[in-house]
Amino acid sequence: MDMATFPFKVSESMASTGTSGIDLDHLLGQRFMDTDGKVFMLVKTGASCAAVRKRVFKWTSRSAYTVELATALTDQIAGVGVSDHQDTGTLASGYYLLLQRGGRATVTHGNEATNVAASGKPYLIASDDTDTGKIEGVATATLTTEAPDVVFGIYVSGTGGDDADIVCDLILARV
Repeated sequence: MDMATFPFKVSESMASTGTSGIDLDHLLGQRFMDTDGKVFMLVKTGASCAAVRKRVFKWTSRSAYTVELATALTDQIAGVGVSDHQDTGTLASGYYLLLQRGGRATVTHGNEATNVAASGKPYLIASDDTDTGKIEGVATATLTTEAPDVVFGIYVSGTGGDDADIVCDLILARV
């Protein structure tokens, strides 16, 4: 995997249009690795996002590297917003993000009441919870070439319940 220097801090996002915007389209899809071995990919929001921190993003276009918050159990996951991301409000469409795709991460649990591991569901997928970008667990995982990123992580720690933090190991860096 060819890794390059980060174009901005992982905890930030950058406008791609307007007077404050920059053009990083030539770097979209580029992967970056930090000193802890965590893997990130530069993407662009294809729709406005109500939250970034610890949220799961799906592909809206793999070829254009655009993403939005995941909303369904079968969404193909592009990556996770880091837990210390600075954008706490809505992020507009057309912003650059560095989504985490490999290494240990923290994600937000959906409204399912059981602990994803205690219930025998250690594989993480996007939740169809009314709050977008959250996760839930499944008992088995089948990784296929048709949908390689539906199962995106493996449970490490945390307890279930709406908005609970779940620590997981991401398995998206392979794609």
